[in-house]
Amino acid sequence: MIFRNSERTKLDLGGWWEFKPGDINAGEWLPIAVPGTWNTSYPELMYHEGEGWYRHVFRVRERLVKALHASNARLIFEGVNYETQVWLNGKHLGGHEGGFTPFALPCAEALQEENTLLVRVDNRRTADRVPHWDYDWFNYGGIYRPVWLEIGGSVQVESLAVETVRLEGGAWQLKTGLQVRHYGGPNIAHVRVRLFKDGQEVSTENVARDKAVELSPGGTTAVRMILPVDGIRPWSPETPELYTLAVEVSAREAGRAEAAGGAGEGRKLNAGLVLDRIYCEIGFREFVIRDGRFWLNGEEFRFRGVGKHDEYAALGRAVPLSVYLRDFVLMKQANVNAFRTSHYAPSMDAIELADKMGLAVILEGASFFHTGFARDEHYAGFNNRTAVESGKRQMAEAIATFRNHPSVLMWSFGNEMGTDSEESRPFILELYDLVKGLDPTRPAGYSGISVYPAAPAVHDRACDMVDYVDVHLYGGWYEEETYGTIQQCGQVLDILHRMFPDKPIIIGEFGAEGLAGYRSLEKARWSEDYQSDFINAALDEYLRRDFVYGTFLWNFCDFRTPRHRALRRAREFNNKGMLDSARNPKLAYLVIKERYGRQIQVANASKESRARNKEGMPSC
Repeated sequence: MIFRNSERTKLDLGGWWEFKPGDINAGEWLPIAVPGTWNTSYPELMYHEGEGWYRHVFRVRERLVKALHASNARLIFEGVNYETQVWLNGKHLGGHEGGFTPFALPCAEALQEENTLLVRVDNRRTADRVPHWDYDWFNYGGIYRPVWLEIGGSVQVESLAVETVRLEGGAWQLKTGLQVRHYGGPNIAHVRVRLFKDGQEVSTENVARDKAVELSPGGTTAVRMILPVDGIRPWSPETPELYTLAVEVSAREAGRAEAAGGAGEGRKLNAGLVLDRIYCEIGFREFVIRDGRFWLNGEEFRFRGVGKHDEYAALGRAVPLSVYLRDFVLMKQANVNAFRTSHYAPSMDAIELADKMGLAVILEGASFFHTGFARDEHYAGFNNRTAVESGKRQMAEAIATFRNHPSVLMWSFGNEMGTDSEESRPFILELYDLVKGLDPTRPAGYSGISVYPAAPAVHDRACDMVDYVDVHLYGGWYEEETYGTIQQCGQVLDILHRMFPDKPIIIGEFGAEGLAGYRSLEKARWSEDYQSDFINAALDEYLRRDFVYGTFLWNFCDFRTPRHRALRRAREFNNKGMLDSARNPKLAYLVIKERYGRQIQVANASKESRARNKEGMPSC
């Protein structure tokens, strides 16, 4: 597990690197920025798929290198697309498959004062890779998220799972599950869990926050602690209250012990020596499904959402903090309270900011069009174990990375996966069991169940196996003989509700394309006028059904698509965004702002009415 906030020694390796596309033995090394994508760095590489080689030289302080005999060190990559192999000073450290989840490679044995790092990246699409060959977003290649070197001590927190439990009377309980790794040093350690709000420690009186642990030499030791806490202000999109959780591992014995950072400089903690200390921001919230509804902290909750790709057109997938901030400000100003990560794990920056700003998240795995479209050599079949295991591994990595974030309300383990086939059922059950086994605290499902609005009919064979129903409705935009009309899509919703009255229904995608700046008095297709009218009509149809507990406009902004889809995608972009790729608003943005604002007014009026009735006052 990767902790971005700790007292371990870190060296940021971002900046200027060297790069070669294709054969490492051919051509000259080119300058390239890391994080970054090769496609947006050089025009001639915009459509390059295949190998790319990165080289970087960096130095490490002598005292840290000398301390490594009793410590550990690892190279951390937050995101590289797609398949990666890494060498440090000629030693092969290992590799990783998957373009969207972070990974770490131990490197203590190879680390020197002066180091040469060599990274091979391959972004080719194949039938065995997840997502599959024909996904509908651009295949950026390269090291597009941060890279750093981390040096830790001889005892280290390896993983942390946080669960907040809402008790009767407004009290809360904090459950923490840790894995502590022993690399050397003392075999007895003390683990301490502390909670802070605005720099002040939250009172947990009469509770043992301190536990003595006998460590397994060379292995990991599980530590579980439960803390009741009072005076908690819960997290929600309206009140995104965050607390800082600090986990400290110390040695309570005489003599020198190794410090966090691996430099052999012990620091005192209540007469002990700190071996490791990590921090993470958490929020206290309860999100459950009951009676076919979503409930957040005991209140009925509805998603006012958008789909969001992790992309900024000029920079590809190397999205800086300033763009995330602007994106989320624009969402909040449009009365959006949620987004669906489409169709892969987002950056750690994005989810940390969602926690702070109050945006609920449905976090999605990379199994896209997975296996259901096995019609030629480009597609993996349901029995392709290489692809299935890759999708499971990437989903597990996403859960390990993001499970402690309060903004992440639900898991979606895939998108439009051909579940109109009976043979999809074992595959869906396998993914569902994986997700619930790793995190039983959140609802789990998949996005885009199989429906045929033109009939209308539901042909999905697996949505009975998951916690919620997520349907995509494009009636009125694509050809009506398959996708139907907006009204026929409404009839599909009625069928789904009759089939699954105990499952909340959300519309994970709906929308139409509108070219930014194209206005039409006749409201012709592809105009902003057509798009905005379409969204209004769709919301009229869908939101009059009280059992619809969320709508996610496709998409937040226009995004680049593969070149082979250009005949259906003007400008080689999917133009369904309510903003263009530079985040300039279309008419659709104003429609979403008004319609989602109207939902807030209705919800507030309902709350006021319930409060009056509870107090015995007349409701009118």
